Amino acid sequence: MAEFKYAVKNGDNILGLMWDVGNGREVFVTNGNTLDINHSLLVRDSNGNDIKEVEVLEMLNEILPRG
Repeated sequence: MAEFKYAVKNGDNILGLMWDVGNGREVFVTNGNTLDINHSLLVRDSNGNDIKEVEVLEMLNEILPRG
């Protein structure tokens, strides 16, 4: 059975939820909200504790290739 692990918040909107589905697998389910690059992503665990806050522009800068 899937177990809720994390919620990802972007500004005032919940962007999606991370579920542990067993066998070392996790699934991120979005709720259709668009990503606002002007707000950070806040990751909160199932107990309501803030885990990490990431600036969207910094994250994109790290993962996108540079030409």
